[in-house]
Amino acid sequence: MKTVILLSIVVLAIGLPLVYEVGLLMEWEYPHWWMLHHVRNARTVGGEPIATALQRHFGAEARSIHWHTCGYCIDRTGRSENLRHVQFEMRGHFFSFAYDIARNQLTPMSELTVKEFPELVPRGDRLVPAPFGGRVDDDSFVLPASWQTR
Repeated sequence: MKTVILLSIVVLAIGLPLVYEVGLLMEWEYPHWWMLHHVRNARTVGGEPIATALQRHFGAEARSIHWHTCGYCIDRTGRSENLRHVQFEMRGHFFSFAYDIARNQLTPMSELTVKEFPELVPRGDRLVPAPFGGRVDDDSFVLPASWQTR
């Protein structure tokens, strides 16, 4: 019995970090599940829960939103300590957001997302190309200028 318990502890101590590292290496989504869990409770720059804003735009469909990020997507905000790229697909479009993990806030991060959610862009801020640059299909990545220093 003691051997089984000891062996189980050793397998967990070695296995869990190994599974996590493989997920990071393969750029899968599951190593980021904890952050994605918090995105659901994030707020806009104006303080409104993101769930409320999404429901206003998508109605009942907003409850089925699956937030995504992976090792490939997460750094589209540049080499920031606090910003991460998150996205979801709805009605055939990908909507991209910059997520500030320190403040638990979201702001639109692509031209398409800004068009759909203009009220979520910080007032008086200008949009500039994201440090990572890039595009997905015909959609360019942008960030509010004040978010580039976060």
